[in-house]
Amino acid sequence: MKNANYQDQFDLGFEKKNVLIVPMTNVEECNKLRDKIQSNPAIKDISLTQSTMGWSYRRTVKSQDTEAEIQVMDIGLNFLKTFDMTLVKGRDFSTATELSDIENSVLVNEKMVKQFNWKEPIGQRIKFNDTMTVSVVGVVKDFYGQGLWRPIDSYVIRLGKKKDAKVLVASVNSDNMIAVNNFVESQWKELIPLRTYDAYFQDKTLAEGKEVNANIKKIFIFLSFIATLLSVIGLFTLVSLNIISRNKEIGVRKVLGASIPHLAGLINMPFLWILLIA
Repeated sequence: MKNANYQDQFDLGFEKKNVLIVPMTNVEECNKLRDKIQSNPAIKDISLTQSTMGWSYRRTVKSQDTEAEIQVMDIGLNFLKTFDMTLVKGRDFSTATELSDIENSVLVNEKMVKQFNWKEPIGQRIKFNDTMTVSVVGVVKDFYGQGLWRPIDSYVIRLGKKKDAKVLVASVNSDNMIAVNNFVESQWKELIPLRTYDAYFQDKTLAEGKEVNANIKKIFIFLSFIATLLSVIGLFTLVSLNIISRNKEIGVRKVLGASIPHLAGLINMPFLWILLIA
């Protein structure tokens, strides 16, 4: 049960609860919705992106003599801040360097730095599928993109083109999650009245793990209750058999003036010693 609670509270390397994910069909819809909701004080940060946590693809990445299949994410500006991810070295993508970053720059996580044995990752050149060469400009703290059910993967994080953004991601004040979701839904209905609002919070992608943890806790609470109940029944049976086998002795002692506490101690003391030693 403690382990299940530990997993529920474990830091995955990104904000797993207070991030609202709103899938859209094109960047124009993303921009219109962002313009309508960004004035809400309960919304802290917004990013328009292609990938979000749990969404990635694999590509062959090569650096010098090392080659491996690596998870790749195409993100938007302000993505790291929106997901409260930690940049441990270098810089993030920015508006000032956006055009250059799209073509020439990537971020990597700590696991990839270790996998490729880079002593100084900033400035390292890597090649995608033997066609595209880019430079590492920043290192992100390791994160569990698929939850705790898989080991940490090596990641290359690219800045996607604005025109390809199809997901709006918003970090939300934890005290106003439901209210913000209702507000975004109302703005959605004004913009796109003919399509169902299907936004969700990031922790929905981790629902399977949470459900397993909840079931583990329920199972072990049940087993603990049954084990305790069986132990108590067994102990009661032993004491009852002891009393039955010593009926005459107890009667004689009572006639000779033994007190109830004395008799109770006489009957229970062997079991109390056993329980104390156990």
